[in-house]
Amino acid sequence: MTGKQLAAIIVAFCLCVFGATLGVLRFSSGDPSSGDTAPPKSTPPSKAPVYAYATSQELVVMRGRQVVGRTSRAFDPANYAVNQISWTHDGKYVVFLSDAGLLPGSAGLYDESKQELRFINTQTGTEKRLPCPDCKWFATLEDDTVLATAVHTTNEGYDEQKVWLFDLDSGSPGVSQPLNTEQYNGLPGSTWLANTRNHMMVNLLGDSPRMAFFSSDGLEVLNNTLYSTSNSYMLATGAEHTIYGSEVFALAAPIRPGECTQAFAVDVHTPSRQESIGSDSSAIEPPGYKDGKSGLDILDMWWGFDGKLHATIASWTCDETKESEETKQVLVSPPTVWRLDWDKWVKEGNQPATMVRPLDARTSMVLVVPDCIGITPPDGPYCYVGKLYREEAGKRTLVADQVFSVSTPPIKGGPSKAIRPWPTPTYDHKGE
Repeated sequence: MTGKQLAAIIVAFCLCVFGATLGVLRFSSGDPSSGDTAPPKSTPPSKAPVYAYATSQELVVMRGRQVVGRTSRAFDPANYAVNQISWTHDGKYVVFLSDAGLLPGSAGLYDESKQELRFINTQTGTEKRLPCPDCKWFATLEDDTVLATAVHTTNEGYDEQKVWLFDLDSGSPGVSQPLNTEQYNGLPGSTWLANTRNHMMVNLLGDSPRMAFFSSDGLEVLNNTLYSTSNSYMLATGAEHTIYGSEVFALAAPIRPGECTQAFAVDVHTPSRQESIGSDSSAIEPPGYKDGKSGLDILDMWWGFDGKLHATIASWTCDETKESEETKQVLVSPPTVWRLDWDKWVKEGNQPATMVRPLDARTSMVLVVPDCIGITPPDGPYCYVGKLYREEAGKRTLVADQVFSVSTPPIKGGPSKAIRPWPTPTYDHKGE
């Protein structure tokens, strides 16, 4: 896999952004050091759909076409591990960590012991901050609960691990949870990929790397361990109600990436079943795909109001007469939107799109970032940032530039049960 291909995956995986926006007012009062900031002077209509986008310097929360609030926060568009943004399942709060690991303190050193959990009320625009020392990852569970993991490296080189539990509505400091062999085992230090109201999908690293589910109380769902992997370039998304049933996760992982070539596997999983549903990639494959002479990227995935999985996918072929990996790539299709109809991919449109988040049945926020396929400019954030549009009935209106992520609360509603029986696995990826 090339650095540019990885950059494209990171763009989709991150839930944050890079750049500047126009026509937005800063909070007019409040003491930033206290963790509380005041809302804008006017409160947007409470029933309009809410979303957030971020730049390298700030996070902006929108409700409909109006700004709920914006707050300063440094992001690194090239490092998804420091860009996590999530929403509570009732849509009341958008949650993220502070930038303690990105900005040096007064002594010129990065001090993650001063890390904070930050959250914005999407109705009032008020922001609060709670101490979350050395926190790395977090998940929003149930209505207003946040589970966060922390890893502190001592002067002797040992990793001290903690798990913090927060109740956002109470606004109280987090409670440190005890670590033992049965609860929270393996969570700190691992990569959290996605979560639903009651479960987390985690890429467990260390001596026994594997994909696994954890329940909201931190216990691993031992009857459903996914295929073993140490691949850290994966995409995942979870939803409460889908055409596959409730509490469902989709996982996309590159398989055998090589010089110019790259394959992807997309599977649907649920904590309640050991089976998974694979996807037929024939519709999205470029020429020469099965012969290892081309490649594809899945840059983003999300669940729609129809209960189906959607994704942005790009593809290319490989010109073996060229010498470098970069010059070998010949674009076939820039990132465009596809839909997974149970196990088969169907193209939804021809307009370019890198990330999409639906606001309602007719309106979506669409982020368009230049692709990283073939020769690209040597300097600048070419593959990380782009333009954010509001799309209604196929017509796009520019909202902001220099954006690298957009996010929304979990979609409510959808199918109440699977539209067809789950089959036995058609293949597995163990050992890939």
